[in-house]
Amino acid sequence: MSVESNRTAIESLLIAVRNRDDAAFASAYADDAVVRQSGVPESLGGVQRGRDAIVENFRRQDPWTVDVRLMFGDDTHVCVVGKLSGIMTGTRTLKGNGQPFTTYECAVYRLRDGLIEEQLVFVNWLDAYVQSAMIDLGTLRA
Repeated sequence: MSVESNRTAIESLLIAVRNRDDAAFASAYADDAVVRQSGVPESLGGVQRGRDAIVENFRRQDPWTVDVRLMFGDDTHVCVVGKLSGIMTGTRTLKGNGQPFTTYECAVYRLRDGLIEEQLVFVNWLDAYVQSAMIDLGTLRA
């Protein structure tokens, strides 16, 4: 696929995320796609394998948005640097507190035939935890 078609595929994914459109979100991923959250072990939900697991994880999460600051790619990859905003309500492994957060993320997508095969996400979660008062930096010691 071309750079333009890959970029369009990721833009469509981000619209589906913003609109909470499960069907459009699911259609962006290959059946055997893998999503990895850098620095988060698989046992804590840092790896989702297969479209069904990826979509189910999406359904469990509260709405978030990505304000794209930079997008570039080639015939097989797209990289998105964006401002990630949401509410810290928690996951099955992390207790939330309902407070808003904003941080930056970099997501690298590998595509084949217009579908995402692999997604690797880098997020500064410490920033989000501090903003939402889940971590008090004053209590941390080096």
